[in-house]
Amino acid sequence: MKKKLIMVSYLVLLVAAVVVAQVPGDVLWMRTYGDAEWNCGRCVQATADGGAIISGFTVAPDGHQDGYMLKTDDVGDTLWTKCIGDEGAEDMKSIQELPNGGYVLVGYDQAPGIFGCDIFLVRTDAVGDIIWTRTFGDSEAMLGGTNNGHCVDLTSDGGFIIAGGSQFQGPYNEDCWLIKASAFGDTLWSRFFGGPAFETAYSVEQASDDGFILVGYTMSFGEGNEDIYLVKTDALGNLEWSRTFGGTGSDVGRCVRQTSDGGYIITGYTSSFGAGGFDVYLVKTDALGETLWTRTFGGGSDDISYSVQITADEGYIISGKTASFGAGGYDTYLIETDATGEALWSRAYGGSGTDKGYFVQLTQDGDYLVTGETTSYGEGDYDILLMKIGAQVSSVEDHQTIPTKPIILSQNYPNPFNPTTTIFFELQQETIVELAIYNLSGSLVKILVSENKAAGAHQVIWDGRDDMGGEVASGVYVYRLKAGEIVEARKMVLNK
Repeated sequence: MKKKLIMVSYLVLLVAAVVVAQVPGDVLWMRTYGDAEWNCGRCVQATADGGAIISGFTVAPDGHQDGYMLKTDDVGDTLWTKCIGDEGAEDMKSIQELPNGGYVLVGYDQAPGIFGCDIFLVRTDAVGDIIWTRTFGDSEAMLGGTNNGHCVDLTSDGGFIIAGGSQFQGPYNEDCWLIKASAFGDTLWSRFFGGPAFETAYSVEQASDDGFILVGYTMSFGEGNEDIYLVKTDALGNLEWSRTFGGTGSDVGRCVRQTSDGGYIITGYTSSFGAGGFDVYLVKTDALGETLWTRTFGGGSDDISYSVQITADEGYIISGKTASFGAGGYDTYLIETDATGEALWSRAYGGSGTDKGYFVQLTQDGDYLVTGETTSYGEGDYDILLMKIGAQVSSVEDHQTIPTKPIILSQNYPNPFNPTTTIFFELQQETIVELAIYNLSGSLVKILVSENKAAGAHQVIWDGRDDMGGEVASGVYVYRLKAGEIVEARKMVLNK
């Protein structure tokens, strides 16, 4: 088969036969991990070596449940696994790779014979061996109740922020619990948010002003039943404002991210709006949490979202499960939208059993990793599911032309970083390029490249201690690559 590169206003590939082109949503590869018992992937992160790290839980034949870590290479083959736990029950619901190697995980730990559980924070080295563990709560007390850690994020001081829920630790029955921990897992402060009914937080991240944004649900405020509960704090966890979203049905927020305009994108599910049952719910707010727009996705059955990420073109990729579409039962559900929340494509993935996509993450090459659980494939009951989904993929008939992107801007590494990071980009042809750093208000921070560059792969190091006006503060920055009329941009986080 002959291939010929032809120069026009951009590069095209002339096809002499059927070839595979890039079309949104195609499965590049799929892996399952587990045995005859229940195994679940809660969270996945793309790692610095090009592979992936998954956290979740595994159940032994005797019914004992442990937290679980699984490290893969770039095609999903297992490099190592680790069980986390003792004689009780553990579940690791969130994981982050650390800039200096190793991982931090959060979930819950339930001691043998105890009804309640505690938030469980774990720090490991690069091969999953435990360095230290911390628990938060008092589940063995008479009113210890249930304390559950749902999300951990890295903070600009090298420590961690944890979000979850607590019964009887806060002033009411169940509250959102926000904990700030040092790099060694020691509590610096903790805050509770909620009212006389029930609240919990599922997602948290540090905002560009060093405060924190968290989302979950509330039964104390809003329109009735459960409403999405969005809480913004300052850097010490003091409440700045809170907002609720929803109607008279059940509305739950599962994930929140700060967007490049300083606002927030929230995903979850709603029975107040949509096509019937539960529908995927996407809410975009401004920097003060005021609604800019909302979108629902789904059919007449239940469709639920657990995770959202911001794509390279400032759109959104959403993962969850659908009973409205697919092969039967629940299927893993992915939706990609543009920056205004309009769907670009959606797909259901699965077989005759149950398939769920709990978490989606961007890879360094711009594709998507999705983890969850499946009974359609694998060895037994529920198995951990990991899929790599192409950002663009399908077959094209003879003699059609397929546009090739003139520039490819990859995710910087490491990210977050302190003080230096490397930015990677690729050119399909020689051209004049400009690579520049901006803050979230759009002000220029640093021009890294402004010159003619040859075709091929390039990398540039940015030192966060050096900009045009002095040392750069911690926070979220945008790096933008421009080649002619083509512009691509990505976000990165400087943690000092």
